[in-house]
Amino acid sequence: MRKLYLLIICVLISTNLVIASEAQRKISSGDLSSSTLVLAESGRIYDIEIIATAAGGYATVFDSENNNTSGKTKLIELREATQNNSKHANLGEDGLRANRGIYVFLNDATAIIHYR
Repeated sequence: MRKLYLLIICVLISTNLVIASEAQRKISSGDLSSSTLVLAESGRIYDIEIIATAAGGYATVFDSENNNTSGKTKLIELREATQNNSKHANLGEDGLRANRGIYVFLNDATAIIHYR
């Protein structure tokens, strides 16, 4: 009986470790203040936060491996009408898939992207 309890406890602990390690694998871009290539390979975006540095500030995230966004897929765009206001978008457990890379275009805004 003790062996059964020990086995159950080991399975529960190992399951929790796998789940916790997966949750901790998200990477933060840090505070971006200019348009930046965040990731030059495929990945996923899990959330984005912007703060407008002027009225009408926005951030657009493209599926792009460089700063040439012409014809590239726009993954998400956040806009804020008022200076110093912020906006947050949580994209869920699965996030948004970027096949080529993650390029963030900023106009009068700063942003933080969580990706993997």
